[in-house]
Amino acid sequence: MMHKMWANVWSAVRLTPLAALVAGCAPEPGLRQAPGTLTELHYSFDAAPARLFAVAAEVCTDPAQRIARPSSNTVECRSLLPPENTAAAILAFDGTISDLPESVIRFAGSPGKATYLVRATVYLEIPREGKTPVQVQVYDPEVWQRLAGIMTATGGQPVPQPAKP
Repeated sequence: MMHKMWANVWSAVRLTPLAALVAGCAPEPGLRQAPGTLTELHYSFDAAPARLFAVAAEVCTDPAQRIARPSSNTVECRSLLPPENTAAAILAFDGTISDLPESVIRFAGSPGKATYLVRATVYLEIPREGKTPVQVQVYDPEVWQRLAGIMTATGGQPVPQPAKP
């Protein structure tokens, strides 16, 4: 069941239409350029969630996917986009064809005093020639609900976040 939940999140993110970005408008739900901080889900665990990180590695095995471990407490499933979405992202955000855009599902953990906090987010990353990559946040309630389901199914409890001004 966990594998199916993860696959559903990846499919929804990977196949999110980008045509509206080329036209200059983002549908709701849709995609938005994320200047600065990305929106994240915050969940607390009793201990480091080895199962969560293991499931991410187990299901991120499609030929268009790769696992990235930017740190010992972070796991990312990075996926190439379908050709039409790749082209749309490159055109909309001045991307490069030498380093293709990817959808990213990231789980980043940090130990606390009593619990282990995991922050989860979903975004598209569009590399640009000689510039910092653009991160485009995925805003799709279904994707976020599925991501929350994975966190809960692996033992996490949601941590409420203060509303943004």
